[in-house]
Amino acid sequence: MAENGECQIYSVRPHKCRSNISTSVKACISTRNAVEVQEIKHLHNVITTETVNKYKSKGCVMHPTELTQGILAALDNEELPEKWANGVQVYELLPERIML
Repeated sequence: MAENGECQIYSVRPHKCRSNISTSVKACISTRNAVEVQEIKHLHNVITTETVNKYKSKGCVMHPTELTQGILAALDNEELPEKWANGVQVYELLPERIML
C-alpha cells in the first residue's frame, strides 16, 4: 500500500482481478473483501471463451502458463514455440493444473 493509502498495483492488477472492486483499503487488507462487478466478469468470460476457441481452431495449445517461466523455457529451447504451435503441451501448467 502506498503512503497515501492507495493500492500500489491497482493499475497493473491481474486481468482476473479486474472484475472485483473494493471501496475500502482496510477491507482489502484485513479480509480480502471485494465486490464482484457482474458486467466486467461477463465481458472477461466472453473474451476468455473467444480467445480459447480461436487458439483451438488454429490447433494451438491454450493451457495457462506463467508468462516469465514460459519465455525462459522458450529461450532455453528454441524448438518449444514450434512444438506449441503444432499442438504439443510444452510449457509447465500453473500450480492449479488448469487445462482448457
